[in-house]
Amino acid sequence: DLEQLTTMVNNALRGKVLASFASVEIESNTIHVSPVSNLFRVVNYQSTSILDTIIGGREAQQISILGDGTALQIRRTGNLRLTEDMTIQNEFSLLLLQKAGSVWIEVSRKHNT
Repeated sequence: DLEQLTTMVNNALRGKVLASFASVEIESNTIHVSPVSNLFRVVNYQSTSILDTIIGGREAQQISILGDGTALQIRRTGNLRLTEDMTIQNEFSLLLLQKAGSVWIEVSRKHNT
């Protein structure tokens, strides 16, 4: 609906956080995130896919990373600073990160079944 789209664009231009999740795809172990969303579902990946770099976002932004039901390997290489590597096993588990300069630091993780 045009009114909803207009509201989303206006909120994005004002820098307001959107209330819903954004879908992102892995390309070369990397996802691109928007500074106006805080929940990102990684989609269209294989069980052998690895995420180790996040591009975009804004300073101090917190984001949650969700999978789509296929195991997603997240590694502490690239610009991700994790306590240890993680595999998101299903769509109910998540990783919470916060941007600090050019790196994303783990705040929390939750394995749900």
